[in-house]
Amino acid sequence: MTPLVVIVGADKGGVGKTQVCRALRSYFDRPDMQDLPRPRTLDGQFPRGDLVQFHPEAEIINITDVAGQMRIFDTLEGVTLVDIAAGQLGTMLHACDEARLFEDVKTGTLRLALLHVLGPSISSMDEIKHAISMLGTSATHFIVKNHINETNFFDWDQDSQYAASLRALANITIDVPHLNTVANEAVQQAKTSFLSFVASDGSRTLRGHAARWVEKVFGEFDRVGLGTLIRGAA
Repeated sequence: MTPLVVIVGADKGGVGKTQVCRALRSYFDRPDMQDLPRPRTLDGQFPRGDLVQFHPEAEIINITDVAGQMRIFDTLEGVTLVDIAAGQLGTMLHACDEARLFEDVKTGTLRLALLHVLGPSISSMDEIKHAISMLGTSATHFIVKNHINETNFFDWDQDSQYAASLRALANITIDVPHLNTVANEAVQQAKTSFLSFVASDGSRTLRGHAARWVEKVFGEFDRVGLGTLIRGAA
């Protein structure tokens, strides 16, 4: 099957990008995905890592370095999941362009998907335009609205121009709900995956909150067709 690279990135910090990547990595561990090979998981938070704290199998890479880029793209098979450090999404897309990887996507020898995690401000819409101009039409571009706190995306929702744009992108927009703060902190302290936390012997209430959140996020992944995309690389 054609290899698939899934990039989880954001132009800004503080939007919960790694949380989304952790949820996506856990998506591979749900029962109906167990027949698929495990994804190769790469942590772009160089040098200390971030994703690796919750998924020890992840490899820490430096995407600003050609050697790091070679580790991503030179030996592709199945699914490769890449968590890009905040602020380095543009760098990653530029590197793909310079190495002519988008040409491979156009010819069908490589598939590329971007989970583009945005913040609640209208300025995030400019990030979408830039990413689209880089990716072209061959790659799959998902928009992720991650509710890292209990506020809504008021700037987006109240501006009629942007609200209309978002409605047009609804079929590729992943809406990640807010995870209860106490439950989220418990998962962070446990330094484990979301599904491992749910299956642990910790607080029944907090595990319940995490389980419901995972259920909703996985439902969003299913709705936009991520599962189908992943199975195409198996």
